[in-house]
Amino acid sequence: MANLQSVPQQVETLRVKAVARALESHEHPLHEVARGLVTRPPLRRLRRAGWLRRASDTLRELRGRHQFRSRPQFEPTPDGVAELWTIISQHSLGRSCREWPPGVANVEFESLLEELMAEGDALLATDGSVIREPLPRSGWGCFIRSAELTQSVSGATRLVLSSMRAETEAVTVGLSALNQLLPDCQHIVVATDSQSLLRKLEGGVSPPEWWTDRRITWLYCPGHAGVEVNEKADRLAGNGAPATSRIVLSASDFQQLLKFKMETDDARKPNPGEAEVGRMARVGLRPGWIARSGLCGPRGRMACQLACGTVSRRTLADICTLGGAETAWRRIFGSRSVDEAVAEE
Repeated sequence: MANLQSVPQQVETLRVKAVARALESHEHPLHEVARGLVTRPPLRRLRRAGWLRRASDTLRELRGRHQFRSRPQFEPTPDGVAELWTIISQHSLGRSCREWPPGVANVEFESLLEELMAEGDALLATDGSVIREPLPRSGWGCFIRSAELTQSVSGATRLVLSSMRAETEAVTVGLSALNQLLPDCQHIVVATDSQSLLRKLEGGVSPPEWWTDRRITWLYCPGHAGVEVNEKADRLAGNGAPATSRIVLSASDFQQLLKFKMETDDARKPNPGEAEVGRMARVGLRPGWIARSGLCGPRGRMACQLACGTVSRRTLADICTLGGAETAWRRIFGSRSVDEAVAEE
């Protein structure tokens, strides 16, 4: 129940989602209006209240120094590209290989790579990392290996993205680096430990940035199993420099960022009943003592507030009507003190 959003938070989430979707689709009737609001904020004296304005302000705040995405993050993969892709999400190395003796999983994975790769092919091992506390951070790492070179690429941001988004960014950055380092390479093996990402590809959708005329083999690599190339990518994802990386944010990214912002804001707010519980502890009372004493209704409310020493306006009016606090207390507990009343729960 603690993770449920309040009604105002749900309304704000729906508004931000609507504007973010409008930014992604050029055919959306509000596309140009939304883009103008989030990229060129008007003068303060010209601003008008409204849900579109407030949602645009929230998007601009969440974006920071990053960019808006002008098209959906995942789109149907073209047939010509899908024909060049091979997706291997199931093979002899499953998650159970994490329990194997050290080094065995790495030997098995390297043997699998020898079967899939030929001379001139390149390996791209990717991984993503998301940390929420104590300092928010999302990172990505890529390890490139071929007969000609080995190269490491990494990056990070102070935003809290989803795990899928971090994994996606790792592949995007890695493929972009491969295009520059090995422009003549015709076959790439992408090793990822994200089954969710592979299921997306199997479902026929992928980021447009991945669409090339190269053959790509998407290979599942179990994470934290001692596979060296995956361990290198994992370390790169954890060590990327946030200050140097800028990314393109999609509608789903903004939903994730807004959710984290709301959770953080809620965590900073004081608990409405924290002060009352602390007061009860200082005077020696336990939560629920009035209910256990059998009192209820106005009498229970008055007794609890008199014992704690925190009286509401309504209770104060009732006390004055009865002739004062001492008279009210005697009517409820007789001659017993607070300690005696609590002891008789």
